[in-house]
Amino acid sequence: MADLKSLPDELRDLAPYLQRAHEVAKVDPVVSYFSKYYAVRVGITSGGGGSDRTSTKESQAYLAGLMDQLEDEKKRLNADDSMRDDGAASRHCTTFALRVFAKADTEDREMRATRTTARNFIVASQFLQIVAAFGPLPDDVAEKIRYAKWRAAEILRAVREGRQPSAPSGGGAAAGSAAQGDGPGAAGSAGGSGPADGDGTPSLRGSAPAALVSPGGGGNADEMIMGWPSPPNAARSPGPNQPPPTAAA
Repeated sequence: MADLKSLPDELRDLAPYLQRAHEVAKVDPVVSYFSKYYAVRVGITSGGGGSDRTSTKESQAYLAGLMDQLEDEKKRLNADDSMRDDGAASRHCTTFALRVFAKADTEDREMRATRTTARNFIVASQFLQIVAAFGPLPDDVAEKIRYAKWRAAEILRAVREGRQPSAPSGGGAAAGSAAQGDGPGAAGSAGGSGPADGDGTPSLRGSAPAALVSPGGGGNADEMIMGWPSPPNAARSPGPNQPPPTAAA
């Protein structure tokens, strides 16, 4: 796994995605793979025209190490149905992210929101962001990312002020039905820009890991809100069955 302690300063905005990859490596290797894959794409394609981020030997070596890990993981995952094409992988990652989102949203709407709820909204937004590895984010996914970050900020503000966060009004981000998978933002509608999807939606192995839905899962919610990285949509992914991106020389 990636060593976050040795992450070069110019690649620090990749930390949330690498942390998520580490957290779910055993629970859902496919989501872990694409969290890391997205981090590599962002590291190579964004910032300073793509050159400043990979101009040091440290950043080049770090990204090269991540790409070696991706190659090894891809070989182990090739038999997984969720890796058969971009559409299947996108649906799988989106389904996972929506489950994390749904847990936070349910707590929020039932007036049970805590600092942990805010953290899970942030984590959900990060998992939703990796869907950009497959092409431009679908509008419903982008809206959920904005909604999750807004609710996380609102909840943390209430916690700091010593009051119970108020429940959200209306159905922001189509949170209710979409988060449960039966609305326009459900997993089946994501990844529409990829190749042919094939039949069926890959099932998710288990629910969201405990590290994502309980205290002590890694990362302070206030720190995650401050300086929150919002990288642009990564360029079109070459797909899980093709080599990962290459770092600049």
